[in-house]
Amino acid sequence: MDIQGRTIPVRRQYVRNPDCSLELTRSKTENSVGQVSIPQAAVELLIQEHEKHPDRMVNLYK
Repeated sequence: MDIQGRTIPVRRQYVRNPDCSLELTRSKTENSVGQVSIPQAAVELLIQEHEKHPDRMVNLYK
């Protein structure tokens, strides 16, 4: 997440499998990769939550 730029990178997508389970995969096309702008209020809420639970950070982009 880019706090100063107020954006979240989009590099992965959830895909529903035939058994109806969800799987996190890489985006299929380069057009699916990008940035999503978020409002300042959302940035502030995310920062507050991180400060409450710093040990819960998970890297979704492994």
